Formats: sequence, structure tokens, C-alpha cells
Amino acid sequence: MSLWDFQKKLKDLGHFHTEYESIDGLRRQFRDQLDKLRDDGPL
Repeated sequence: MSLWDFQKKLKDLGHFHTEYESIDGLRRQFRDQLDKLRDDGPL
């Protein structure tokens, strides 16, 4: 699978490519997403 195919698949699933300037930015985004999942409740 090419990178472009992978990125398209993520987009089709509602995920978006995000770039991070540091590991701290990645950690913050990941934590924010986990918090959002928690707040939204069970699937």
C-alpha cells in the first residue's frame, strides 16, 4: 500500500493528516483525542 493510499483511506474514515513540530505536540493531540473519546461516551 502506498502512502497516498493510506492517507486516502484515513481521510475516507474521517481522519485527517496532521503534522507535529515536536513529540510534545503529538502527545498533546493524542491526549486531546482520548479525552474527546472519553467525553463522548461509549460507541
